[in-house]
Amino acid sequence: MSWRIEAEQVELLVVDAQEKLLPAMHQAEILEKKLGQLIEACVILGVPVSFSEQYPKGLGRTLTSLKKLAPGAPTHEKTRFSAGEFGNKLERKKILVAGVETHICLRQTVYDLSRQGKTVIVVADATSSRCVQNKELALSEFVADKIFITSVEALLFEFLQDAEHPKFKEISNLIK
Repeated sequence: MSWRIEAEQVELLVVDAQEKLLPAMHQAEILEKKLGQLIEACVILGVPVSFSEQYPKGLGRTLTSLKKLAPGAPTHEKTRFSAGEFGNKLERKKILVAGVETHICLRQTVYDLSRQGKTVIVVADATSSRCVQNKELALSEFVADKIFITSVEALLFEFLQDAEHPKFKEISNLIK
């Protein structure tokens, strides 16, 4: 894959950012902020967004604060840890993945999507686990397996590529 990530070529899958899961994550407030920035930027730039929910009867729904940023975005309920089973519902070949927990549901999703021929890009600062060491371990596995890793801010400026981009002000205001 080219190192360039273009908004027109990707879509975002937010894994299990749910009411009872997200608050238990390491640095949950920062995670929610990063997920919000990422989702809002994707919507502004026309990048399709979808959500997965792990056993929502027990773990609740996707946080309302995040869901409202992408009105109408599809939500896929699951009991399997991987959200990779929804890969065939993702239209684009390059998939941005964010959410929780990095070492469980997100990790299994990344590898399942990769096996399906998708190019997966993990937005590292928009992921978390309850224990930071588990997140770090999963990210190091991704690097060893040549899974692309980026951050919210790097990705957003990669999408823009130029301060003359018509959405520059709107996107740059998200990360202030």
